[in-house]
Amino acid sequence: MSECDRALLARAQRFVRDVYVYASELLTELPEEAVVIREVAEAVVRFLRNPGNTYLAYYPATPVYIIVVIFAQVVTYGPRELRARRAPQVTFIVLYEACGRLTDEELRYVLAHEITHAAVEDDEATADMLASLLAARYPERFAAPVTVDESGLRVVDAEKLGAYYRERPRESMRRLLRCSVRLRPVRL
Repeated sequence: MSECDRALLARAQRFVRDVYVYASELLTELPEEAVVIREVAEAVVRFLRNPGNTYLAYYPATPVYIIVVIFAQVVTYGPRELRARRAPQVTFIVLYEACGRLTDEELRYVLAHEITHAAVEDDEATADMLASLLAARYPERFAAPVTVDESGLRVVDAEKLGAYYRERPRESMRRLLRCSVRLRPVRL
């Protein structure tokens, strides 16, 4: 089991451009009265043009909450968490080990979901809405993950991992930085 899956990070970084392209295309197809989804798609496009201090990171385990596998998660650290008055906010889109088993279409879906969290807010319904709409409009590019073979995966309790991120922010941030790539602005 690799401590850093650089191939997965490279694959994800390529697919970030696809999220930008298809979210932009979706904006041209949406009717004017679709205000909420339009605002979300616009926020995602704006975010990807200037992602700021955002990283794609890999964590060599798969969190499980009760029976649900978590593929990815957004983790944000700011001055308060880092106990440093002038610390910039740092955002990680953390891809977990199970992401390596996703198809290209499923990984694009997961990225669209997590990029929405990073761009808009921590609201599952909003992130699901955009990713699901992309999957409905562009099924050849996006597909919701249905299941993943968990055999051989290193599994951790999702609540304990969340507590680790909250209670030991400096340590967890250093660990995430060891296996991460900075999200570059998307340019066409």
